[in-house]
Amino acid sequence: WQNAGQGGGLALSGCSGARVAGNRIVANTASLGTGLSGWGGGISLEDRGSGGTIEDNVLVGNRASPVAWSMGNSLYTWYQSADVRRNFMSSDSIESAVLLGFFSGAFEANTVRAGGERVVVHLFNALEDGVTLDNNALVAGPGTEWVVNVDGYVEHPVQATLRHNTIVGNGTSVGVRAEDYGNATLTN
Repeated sequence: WQNAGQGGGLALSGCSGARVAGNRIVANTASLGTGLSGWGGGISLEDRGSGGTIEDNVLVGNRASPVAWSMGNSLYTWYQSADVRRNFMSSDSIESAVLLGFFSGAFEANTVRAGGERVVVHLFNALEDGVTLDNNALVAGPGTEWVVNVDGYVEHPVQATLRHNTIVGNGTSVGVRAEDYGNATLTN
């Protein structure tokens, strides 16, 4: 297991045009140590990178950290413009399986399976272009409260477009939740 505060499996900071394709990223932890938060157990993309592509990867058993406020067990973005396509992501930890923070680009044809996470995909704050989730399979685990959670701040409202996704709850979870400055348009 790696111990890195961001990106237990792979950390990309400020990279433009990066392509991550066809990898197996398995059983990593993003944490600076006991009791500290981590971001992006599998992959972390941050610091104003653009034009990246994350596609055809398998991310299994990764976790951001075993403590609260750890985000993105499989994937974490922060100020990032990228396309995320055809990935299989499965994790079983706390908080979120995928956190798309200040993200713009396409998130399409991915399968995301949560285990104990509160949120399968969390869309938090946004860049100007908005976020599109298209043709994904988003599957709640037994501890999931929201399959998709959309929220932002007055300075960074989230305009999310969800098209043709399969959203699978656990019997008690909410499919799509928009709060604060989050707005979601759903089309099937």
